[in-house]
Formats: sequence, structure tokens, C-alpha cells
Amino acid sequence: MLIRKGERRKMKYKYLLGILFTMMLLTSMGSALAFWHPPPDDKKPPCPTFVVVIEDEGMLTSTYRFNFTEPDYGFCSDVTVEVWILNVEDMFAYEFKLYWDEIYFKLTAWTVEDVWPSQFPVKPEATYDGSEPYHQAVSALAPSTGVTGDFKLATLTFHIINDVCWRQQEVLGRFKLDGLKASNSCSDPIPLCDPFHGWWKFIAVQPEIYIDPEDEVNCVVGETFVSTIWIKNIVKMKSIHFVLVWYGNVVGVYEPTVYRPIKCTTEDDIEINDDVFPEDDIDTYTISLWAAADNSSFSLTIDLVMDCDFPLINGTFWAFKITWLKQDPWECGRQPVYTKHNHEWDTTNATTPQKFWDGYFDVMCPDLKNIWFGDTYGDLTGVDWGAIQKGAKYTFDPVPGDLNGDGEVDVTDLAIIASFYGKTHPYTYPEWYYDFVDPFHIIDIFDVTVVAKNFGRSCPY
Repeated sequence: MLIRKGERRKMKYKYLLGILFTMMLLTSMGSALAFWHPPPDDKKPPCPTFVVVIEDEGMLTSTYRFNFTEPDYGFCSDVTVEVWILNVEDMFAYEFKLYWDEIYFKLTAWTVEDVWPSQFPVKPEATYDGSEPYHQAVSALAPSTGVTGDFKLATLTFHIINDVCWRQQEVLGRFKLDGLKASNSCSDPIPLCDPFHGWWKFIAVQPEIYIDPEDEVNCVVGETFVSTIWIKNIVKMKSIHFVLVWYGNVVGVYEPTVYRPIKCTTEDDIEINDDVFPEDDIDTYTISLWAAADNSSFSLTIDLVMDCDFPLINGTFWAFKITWLKQDPWECGRQPVYTKHNHEWDTTNATTPQKFWDGYFDVMCPDLKNIWFGDTYGDLTGVDWGAIQKGAKYTFDPVPGDLNGDGEVDVTDLAIIASFYGKTHPYTYPEWYYDFVDPFHIIDIFDVTVVAKNFGRSCPY
């Protein structure tokens, strides 16, 4: 068959146009396919389902930390649980049962939410007695119609009646839905998805014992200050034992002496928190004070045991307050080095720590009795540390030139330095006490200058 030249040219153009059109079509389809993916299984259109919402934190999980961030949460506090139905269409009636871990929660209040303008609650008002499970059944009444969307069905308040001890890690308290039914306005059943159960995670937090404030600075001899011992995040405590220590420092050259910046001498210096440890419910309460033979260290031991029938102690609270007497740390000893440029003392030797030497909490837990803390047990193996213990420190920071320690430099200090002016000393008291600048073994003009330079100065706090 003969094809003319002109017709061949037309067929060629048609062929090329066909190829071009096909390429454009494939390109456009490829672009469309590049942005299209089949929906994943977990993103398919949801069906109606009942859910549990805990403390508005989510429908699946909630986390509870014992006295960790929120002081209102914890043992003997309340938690709110809501029951919802989602993605429902033409609902005219429903029914559900809610179960929970009775070892941790006790239902104290509940509210049936209004879904329809007029509704007839079969339960729980008629039959519910407050025990597990909570059973709620509600139907609309004519002329109400079926509802579509998301609806809160009930609000329940639970009281936390138990908690977990440290070292038990975490415990889950569960809320489980069961007996789920829903019907439409034609009295036909509404197919439901699997319910979303809720759970409440208990996380036991490590207890602490510490002294507040961490730093105590003073500059007046003879006054007092208070150290407060706090207990934090304790669970089920029955008794406490601890040894608190503080130190004196040995100073001097030929005949070393010891200073003690602070002093606690009698039981009257110790206040107990009566709200936590009521006097009538204390079984034993002993206090002992000890001092080393050379007065280089001191300790205070407290043992407190509550009666057997007293409720276990939980939470965060102050336990004891100790009143200390501020003493002159350089009495019978060397004055600190005086810095001429900034007119301050070098108080390196004027700081004494207060720290817990040893101790424990006696807690009533299934797998744990004593929670230890303190330095005494630091070298032992196999000791599971149960308490973070934190001490404090005290610094006597006198005003330069304040020779009698009353907190201000006045004519009394001038009279003192003047009375010793020109005297030499072989490292003896009281002359050495006032030779605090360039110790030449003589009270000279340099020492007088310190008093005069700071005349009128007083404690900055």
C-alpha cells in the first residue's frame, strides 16, 4: 500500500503528538500518585467508643508522683475520672460499668451528665450502693431525639486510700470499662469499638531529710538562730532515728585550742512538730548530746517512735527545730586574718557544718523496713540508700573591728583596743585576740587602724 509523502508527514505528527500526550498524562499521574497514600489502619474513620479520661490529662494514661510536684496530690487526696462516648450517631440510650483497683481508690462522689433535654437514668440513682463496679444506664425520653458527636456521660471522684513505698518502683491503678451498650432512636444496637481503659501510675519518690536553710551567717555573739529539719516524700513512716553532728576546729600554734561557733545544750533547745507527732501518740522520744574529749566534734541523737495504733506518717513536713547559740569562734584563739584592701575577715576557720552522720526511717512496707541515710553506712556494701540527706553550714562572719562581738563598731571597741595598745604577748589571751593585723606579737597602730577604719559599721543584715 502506497502512502503519499504528505500523509506520511501527518501520521508522523500524530504519532509524535500521541507520544507527547502519553508522557504528559503519565507525568501528571505520577505527580498525583506521589502525594497519595492508602490510609493506615490506625487512621481509619473511628467507630463509636467509650473512653476513660483521668484528670483531663488524656484518655489512655495519667501519671501520679507521690508528693513530687503537686502538693495537693498524694495520699488522702482525690482524683477525677470521666467517662465519655465518642463518634456516636443517633444515640438514644447507653449503658456501661466501670471497675477500679479498690486497693488504691475509693469512689466518693459521682454525677450523671445530661446528654438529652429529658432523660431517664435507670442507674446509679436507683440501685447503686457505692461499691465496685459503678453501673450507669440512661435512656432519653420523648420528645428527645438521638444525639451525634462526643458526649461526657459521667464524672466520678475517687479518694486515694493507699500509696507505694520507695523501692517498689511504680504501681498501676486501673479503671476498666465493661458491659458497654448503646442504642439509636430506632431501638437498634449501635456497634461499638473496643473501649479505651484508663490507668493511674503511682511512682514512689525517694524520701529526703535535710536542714533548712542551707547557709546560716551571723555576726553577733550571744544571739540565737534556728535550724529546721525537714522530711520530704516519706511514705508509711512509723519512727525516725538520726544523729546530727557539728564540729569545732583546732586552732593555735603552741597550745592548740578549740572553738565551737554554735551550741545546743538541752532538750529545751529542740522543738518537735506536734501536728505530725502528737505528744499523746508518741511511744518513745529520746534526745542525747555528746561532745568529744577535746571538744573537736559534737553530736545530737534523736530517736522517736510512734504508738502502734498511730496512723502511718506520709508526706512532706518539718519534723524538728533546733535553736543554736551563736558563740565567738575565736574565743581563746587566733583572730582571723584581716584583709586591708576590702576590710573583711578571712572566715575560713569560722564555718562549721551541720550534717547527718547516720540514721534511718522506719517504714511499714511489705518488702522494706528501714530506709537508711547518713555517712556511717557509706562504706558498707549492699545498703540500698533510701534517703537523700543534706546538711547545712554555719559561718560566724564578724564586722571588722567589732572586738566585743555585739554586731557594731563603737566606742567600746575603741576603748578595748586602746587598753591593750603597746602590749606585747607570747601568743596568750587576751592580747593575741586583738593582734589581728600583721601579727608582730604587739598591739600596735595597725590593729588600732582596723577599729578606726570601721568605726560606725554594723551588721549588714
